Amino acid sequence: MTDGGTTSVPLKIVTAAKSYKMSVVDAKRDKALKGIVMGFFFTMILITVIPFFINTFVSGLIEGVVGNASALFLSSRILVNFVMWYVILKIEDLVDSDMLMERYGIFGIIGLVIAFALAGDITDAIIPILTIIPAKFGFKS
Repeated sequence: MTDGGTTSVPLKIVTAAKSYKMSVVDAKRDKALKGIVMGFFFTMILITVIPFFINTFVSGLIEGVVGNASALFLSSRILVNFVMWYVILKIEDLVDSDMLMERYGIFGIIGLVIAFALAGDITDAIIPILTIIPAKFGFKS
């Protein structure tokens, strides 16, 4: 038996090749979809959950610890802001665009852009995307 009579390739080989090709396409589609979903998920955590957590829990905790203290010209509110920004930047190091690019490739970045677009302003995605460029050239912090 052949694949239609025009070639001498057995039908089993043609069917196996088509099946393999479809499984490769399915795997690539699943990888792309996973990248987009994870990029979207991590970005939404970064722009919604983390600020909510910081404002709700960490801010009150830090204000309670610092109280009305002041050091040099820094009031307690400024000290609280410094500590909060430090916490925010450390968390962003864990969930950032470079991590998305490493784990999920361009599809993770597409998910990041979709998340920022749904959050209201796609131009907010410029900075996270621009941080990938130095990381790819080896200029990591």
